[in-house]
Amino acid sequence: MILKKIISTILALSMVLALSSCTKNADISGEVQSPSAAENSDNPAFTQTAKEKELYGGDERITFTIGIPKKENVTDYENNYFTKWIEEKCNVDLEFVFFSPKQDEYLIQIATIMAANEKLPDILWGVVFPDDIMAEYDNGGYFLDLNRWLKDEEFMKGYDSFEFFSNPKNCSPEDWNFYNRKNINPTDGKRYHIGEFTAGSSDDMYIKMFINESWLKALGMAMPTDYEAFVEVLRAFRDKDPNGNGIKDEIPLLGSINTCEETTAWNDPVRWLINNWVYYNENYLFNATNGRLWLPSECDEYRTALKEIKKLVDEGLLSTKIYTIKEYSELKSLYFPDEGVQKVGAFSGHLTLVSVTDHPGLYEYTWLDPFNNAPLNQAFVSAEVSVSSACQYPERAMKLLLATASREGTMVQRFGEEGIDWEEISDPIDGHTIVKTINHNAFAGITDKTWALCSTAMRNSRNPYFNRTVERKDPVREMNWDDYKSLIYSGSFTSYLEHGNRNNPTEIVKWYPYTSQERTELGTIKTEYVAFIRRARAEFLTGVRDINSDADWNAYLEQCRQIGSEKLLSISQQAYTRMKNAS
Repeated sequence: MILKKIISTILALSMVLALSSCTKNADISGEVQSPSAAENSDNPAFTQTAKEKELYGGDERITFTIGIPKKENVTDYENNYFTKWIEEKCNVDLEFVFFSPKQDEYLIQIATIMAANEKLPDILWGVVFPDDIMAEYDNGGYFLDLNRWLKDEEFMKGYDSFEFFSNPKNCSPEDWNFYNRKNINPTDGKRYHIGEFTAGSSDDMYIKMFINESWLKALGMAMPTDYEAFVEVLRAFRDKDPNGNGIKDEIPLLGSINTCEETTAWNDPVRWLINNWVYYNENYLFNATNGRLWLPSECDEYRTALKEIKKLVDEGLLSTKIYTIKEYSELKSLYFPDEGVQKVGAFSGHLTLVSVTDHPGLYEYTWLDPFNNAPLNQAFVSAEVSVSSACQYPERAMKLLLATASREGTMVQRFGEEGIDWEEISDPIDGHTIVKTINHNAFAGITDKTWALCSTAMRNSRNPYFNRTVERKDPVREMNWDDYKSLIYSGSFTSYLEHGNRNNPTEIVKWYPYTSQERTELGTIKTEYVAFIRRARAEFLTGVRDINSDADWNAYLEQCRQIGSEKLLSISQQAYTRMKNAS
């Protein structure tokens, strides 16, 4: 039983990890304080209309506890704009129970509550359970089935989030099916969780790569369109002082392995480079040819890629800082230094996370087209909001979730306060209303405007109010900083689609319908396998292993087998074949 496994882990760690302190003086065992209703209702921005009262609230003001991983950059949850918005739209008071921001730690904290038969918070927000743990908890009766409301058309009348839950606009059937698979229990067909859905152009790219166009112009070099030309550009960046400061301080190519989220490779230049030889996306792990799965991380093309990338490292073209940088702040200081002279020729990274607001260096960069394969991320789908079966007011809790999943709720939890942090441009382009960010620091919950978790945000950048396409101006510095960032994202995404349609495999398998027995058999093999190939890749590129040695390569393949790659492949092939036969 999964819960027993977690409890044994707790015991091994001397029971419970220390909990975060909290704005409302709450932890998973402490007293909770909440603001009075009058604190918020004095603000005319938070008046509740009659329609909102009917849809989201009720005559009685009630209190909900929200269990949430506490984000360091959100210092005030009590007076947070998103908190106040929810409280007055839904006629509720919110009290917060804070968990660790780290998944492995908050899973233990939640398991501790369950093991002690203590009451869970009314709503768990931003809490993501691994599939096996989620199935265990779902079947254990810890959370409510939300389908009792979501499938009740009479109840759902009037909610603009109803359209999303029934048939979202501009969403591919594949993405929508994936969202449902992530959120619906395969055993009983019930929906115990809802979560974020994002299919946005700036996040769709598996790896984001940018190049200093000003350096290219200073050197009289053309934009590279293939790998060989790219290597020549990197050599020129290294040798010819393109930033013009007379110091040999240029870093030709940089990124970071350690800052990559589990499901993205935005900051990892190595995986971008590998795709010049073989389609490689660790999210999906397997490639498929004529109905048969295979592991690209064990093929000859993968080894060839590592040989060529090792040459970049040996020549000082790819900085080994990619393995030592651990924080976004380190990337920011290198990509956009305080002194204003750019040091990096080409880099990988998510601009929202690695750029410095209004730094003039951003205008020196543009997107770098993929040269071969262009792997995309699947739509971001999560199952991270749940209503506890101990919740005293379940229908009101569901109304609260529908409020946050509404168009307005989505905008508030993503961007902050309309008119202060963001605005809609009244003249849409091609029927798409543009969201313009006013306060860059409010965007994505960087300050105390949101909870830094878009957990019920039904965001889709291909939907009308999230397309941030802008027109390029000449010179580019006449453009707003945020508009220019959106411009190069838009261009990069278009380029990714074009190259992907032309070069990517015709079949990309994104999900496998493992049975509970298959999941049990697999255990932790996949997690251990991915961790190993990432570690071995770093060892090959830093010289710990010799990629040119057949003995070292064969030892690597043998270690893959010892971890269980053959079993992983066999069980996944079963699930894949079953899915193909059923379609």
